[in-house]
Amino acid sequence: CSLREAVLAANESPGADTIDLPAGAYVVQRAGTGEDAGLRGDIDIDGNVTMRGAGADVTEVDGRQIERVFEVRPDVSTKISGLTVTGGATYGVPGGPVADGGGILNRGDLTLDAVVIAGNSAGRAAYGGGIHNATTLTLRNSTVEGNTAAFDGGGIYNASVIAVSNSTITGNEVQLGRGGGLVSASTASLNNVTIYLNTAGAPASDSVANLVNGSTGTMSIANSIVAGAG
Repeated sequence: CSLREAVLAANESPGADTIDLPAGAYVVQRAGTGEDAGLRGDIDIDGNVTMRGAGADVTEVDGRQIERVFEVRPDVSTKISGLTVTGGATYGVPGGPVADGGGILNRGDLTLDAVVIAGNSAGRAAYGGGIHNATTLTLRNSTVEGNTAAFDGGGIYNASVIAVSNSTITGNEVQLGRGGGLVSASTASLNNVTIYLNTAGAPASDSVANLVNGSTGTMSIANSIVAGAG
């Protein structure tokens, strides 16, 4: 079955499910912005799912620039590992569905391990080109690279709780705002993270281009590097 069909089956199944993805390219085939049942548009994860690719260099999920790749729905626990998320795109319109999170929009409890989030974009008035986290996100052993957002957080925008470890955030861009790499408006923990050569539409100091801790946020940083505005 297709990846979409596997996720739909897991959503409807009680308890936790595991989806193993062999090497290959898995493509979002059906446009459908604002649809949250998973039948079209982004792939809506609405169950407790573990998704395991064969490695980020050989397993790829591609939004083809027609839609976001994944949306993790509220009140579920999801783990994704060993794959690349790419080609996700949102194109916000006035009064339309939320355009945040070009690659992934997380509203649940999401763990990303050994993944690459690359080449995604969040359009008009949107935050988080690679990932928009609205609840709880753990990111480890991963790379967030070459993503773009209209507003803050070209790589990642955090609106709640995020923990990043052993990861690199580089080459991301915001067109009008701050934090080409990572913006956190709430609680963030960074350990052994490299954030460099990101770009912001605001004046490009290292702090604005790479990493921004919002006025209401708290952030702890250990063993990490933040350097080099793009």
